Amino acid sequence: PKPVRARESDLDAVPASSPGANPKSDSVPNPGPRIRLTRDASVVDAPSIGPKTAGKLGVIGVKTVGDLLEVSPEDAAARIKQGHINARIIRDWQAQALLACTVPELSGTSAQLLVGAGVASLDDLASADPDALADAIALFAASSDGERALRGSSPPDRARVMGWIAAALQIRGNRTAA
Repeated sequence: PKPVRARESDLDAVPASSPGANPKSDSVPNPGPRIRLTRDASVVDAPSIGPKTAGKLGVIGVKTVGDLLEVSPEDAAARIKQGHINARIIRDWQAQALLACTVPELSGTSAQLLVGAGVASLDDLASADPDALADAIALFAASSDGERALRGSSPPDRARVMGWIAAALQIRGNRTAA
């Protein structure tokens, strides 16, 4: 399900963090929100990619998260020749990795939940309605794929979802201003 557009009033309640900012104080430096995944990271660190899948991707030259983001899903699926690894699955992995590389403090599990709920890009996240997205995440979390992603954890609450949306809006705003 595709989340509907956010209402501005929903986002007013969320303090916008400044992704990538490094505010300094006289006492303890605060590095600000951090990105948990980089393009230079091993592909095994990407959401949904375990050691066996990373090995299969490595055979076709996909060794880093950046390699995963650059590969053609159709070409990669054809070269891997595994029925359960198709172009749609690879596109989902790419969307998860890109979100995890872009949104501060977003875990791999959270990226899996977002993609499972229909969020495939930063723009999708920035334009999502918090209630609709929280509902879509809960619906996905109740599925077998969602349960597997959560591994016994609880799905994020509305406040966390609003924080992701606010971060995406901040990033999108920074890109527009640049």
